[in-house]
Amino acid sequence: MSAMPALTDTIGTVRVRSAQDNPQSKLAASDAVRRVALRTTGPSSRAILVIRSITDCRLDPQRRAAFSADLQHRVDQCWRSALPPIPAAATANAVVFRDLTELLTHYLVDLADARVGDRWWWAALHGRFAWNDTVAGILSEQMACTPSIFAELRTLGRLAHVVSVLDEPTCAQLTRTLTDVHAAPRFTRALDAVTAPAPVGKPVADCAYRAFVGTLTGIVGPARRLFAACALQLADDPLLARSSAFTHVAVAVAAAPPATEHDSAPVDDVEPRPAATDAGSAKSARHTRDPVPIPARAGPRRRQEPAPEATASPAPEPATNEPAQPRTPTPLATATAARREQFRTGAPRRQAQRPDIRSPSAARNADPIVTATGVITELGGAFFLVEFVRTLRLPERFEDDWQLASRLGWWGTIEILARSLVPRNPARARDPIWTVLTELAGGRPTFERARSIPAHAPTTDPGGLIPQAEMSTEVTWAPVDTTLAGPARHGLRRWLECTRAPLCSLLADRLDCRPDDMFEALIERRARVAHDRTHVDVHYELASATVAVRRAGLDRDPGWVPALGRVITFHFDDDLDGGG
Repeated sequence: MSAMPALTDTIGTVRVRSAQDNPQSKLAASDAVRRVALRTTGPSSRAILVIRSITDCRLDPQRRAAFSADLQHRVDQCWRSALPPIPAAATANAVVFRDLTELLTHYLVDLADARVGDRWWWAALHGRFAWNDTVAGILSEQMACTPSIFAELRTLGRLAHVVSVLDEPTCAQLTRTLTDVHAAPRFTRALDAVTAPAPVGKPVADCAYRAFVGTLTGIVGPARRLFAACALQLADDPLLARSSAFTHVAVAVAAAPPATEHDSAPVDDVEPRPAATDAGSAKSARHTRDPVPIPARAGPRRRQEPAPEATASPAPEPATNEPAQPRTPTPLATATAARREQFRTGAPRRQAQRPDIRSPSAARNADPIVTATGVITELGGAFFLVEFVRTLRLPERFEDDWQLASRLGWWGTIEILARSLVPRNPARARDPIWTVLTELAGGRPTFERARSIPAHAPTTDPGGLIPQAEMSTEVTWAPVDTTLAGPARHGLRRWLECTRAPLCSLLADRLDCRPDDMFEALIERRARVAHDRTHVDVHYELASATVAVRRAGLDRDPGWVPALGRVITFHFDDDLDGGG
């Protein structure tokens, strides 16, 4: 049986076996299972729990409530004993993935290594999705997850091996698909440059991209390197990935061959090789390459020169029966050991590795309500601004003069607009919604990123946002300093002074409310927000669904938003505790 709350929140496959093999018992069992509403109390809303089997769960047609409670208890037991997708999990009864990205990553690794048949959990998921059993097919169908998949492969040290399975024409087509899905047209121009009849590889300057270039170690071929570079940069910094500066560097990196033979060596296998114990195995072990480390951000790797007196290589030591020295752990082994320790001790899985991105004062004062499936916020209506910003295309509208899209980005624009609608209050300033928006924007606080916005002179019609005749002269909005957007300075401050009045007037007109009622009519909503590397789920109370917001179309599911890099879904179900 496999339960996949990250995708359908229902049971995927159930096989029931009983001593009475007759149509009546089968119908009764199917009806009882269909009525069971299972919800594991441990994993997050994006986690995927795969269970091999549940035995000795008695079904009495007259006591279906007892069967439901028993089955729920067995599923909770499977969650507590579940292991991450490691080779040792082959004997486990349950395997858990943090999210869809981790599931796809491990599936691609096993597919590239031809080990899919060795994992029982892939057999449980066979036929569950419309995937082609090829690396290219999965990447093309799950292109929204591809950047986070490549980031996970880089962490595991398996990026070069998985990309090497793809040929050059396939990588070129995947790059074009990546361009369409993530709305990054410069990727196509870079692809045309590197696939020219005679691409010229230019040296990459010693700049901030130096460490990024090292992550492509082992990937051979211009189309392969460009596809990996674009996907990785989308995962690391979507704003920088869409810039012309990154395009020039990506072309130079893709057209240039690997620096040395050592740099192009493949990484280690998923399962570590056994240590050498005799002369024959020791001889073969000497010809096995160690995994290639990723260069540090400080600069390129330097080769150590041999000492002057070392003119001859030392003679090999005779073989002995003593055990060989342990090898340096691979990145995959290190990550696997850390995850195994987390599962054994019950430590938090994602929160323990997530850095604190809040300001020091906010970190000291914030006390968010965190559940197993997200955080509770009182300002959940901020996500209704997604549709508003997307309809007006605000970042791109102010890109030429203010560079809003490249400096602040979509998530930053949504955050600063929401802050300008929230009256200043210490409790509202500590609300976890701002931490969530900062995480979605990449981890760098909005006010810090906004320092690079140029302070242009205000215009009479900012960005052509609203025709001058439609702007109400009778409506007066509170000053920026009375809202949570008060700390804005320099260019961001000037932008708010120019655009806040027309934007708020347009919002108030859509909601048919007064300026004083904007906060209560749109932003003030209790909600539970759960997000991962590809999805954002916002759960609202049923009472928060108002006619004004529905008529304005602001609570409509945004779905996949390329500029935000997430699939955003709204739920009105009173499920704020997440079943936890």
